[in-house]
Amino acid sequence: MAQASEYQEALAKVTAFTMSARQLVLFAGNDIVLTYIADVQTLAGTAWNVVNYNAGRGIVTLIPGSSSTMNFGTDGQVTGRAGCNSYFASYRWKGNGLTIDQPGATSMLCDEPKGVMDQEARFLAALHSAATFRINGNMLEIQNAGGQIAIVANRAP
Repeated sequence: MAQASEYQEALAKVTAFTMSARQLVLFAGNDIVLTYIADVQTLAGTAWNVVNYNAGRGIVTLIPGSSSTMNFGTDGQVTGRAGCNSYFASYRWKGNGLTIDQPGATSMLCDEPKGVMDQEARFLAALHSAATFRINGNMLEIQNAGGQIAIVANRAP
């Protein structure tokens, strides 16, 4: 009861706040009264840079000089760069479950860096294999239905 009473007193003193995507800070004058940090496991509205993916023969890193991204829109669409081409797919999540439809992509042909087209195809297959996800700070891990890592990514700045 004492803790609840102290909490209510602290809330009654709040005169201002600041807020970011993951934090709410409440002030009484210039003094910080309370700080809340979001721990929401949501993909909607997030952007990621791929670090590793399951190439069907194990986890590999991206080819030097290439990049793959994932932008999970609030409209249920995931878009990004697959290495050479841009891609798009619908996604659905509930709890930590994740389903990504077969991605569509533009059809440019890239010779450099060597192997980027194979990497792109394997990355898109890994994306489509998504079954669950977990966000830990600035890291996203997507797993396939077998519980194996499909994609590891860092939050985009």
